[in-house]
Amino acid sequence: MNKRSLLIIFLTVFIDMLGFGIVIPLLPLYAEKFGANAAVIGWLLASYLIAQALCAPLNRLMRVSPAGSVSGCGTRRGAASTE
Repeated sequence: MNKRSLLIIFLTVFIDMLGFGIVIPLLPLYAEKFGANAAVIGWLLASYLIAQALCAPLNRLMRVSPAGSVSGCGTRRGAASTE
């Protein structure tokens, strides 16, 4: 794996963690505004994490399926491919 591919992967993970790090501190403020309690906040976070875990394998399927070839510019290479 070359350095450019690793940079793209690390940048993607960083943006994902940054987004999650912004949502978690603001969630109680939004929940209070809409009248939610701590249990609802817990269910929201749990549903997000469960959906993320369930959909993660779909990323691999989309890269090797015919539908994934559309998003991969007609190739079977991954998103981090440089050629």
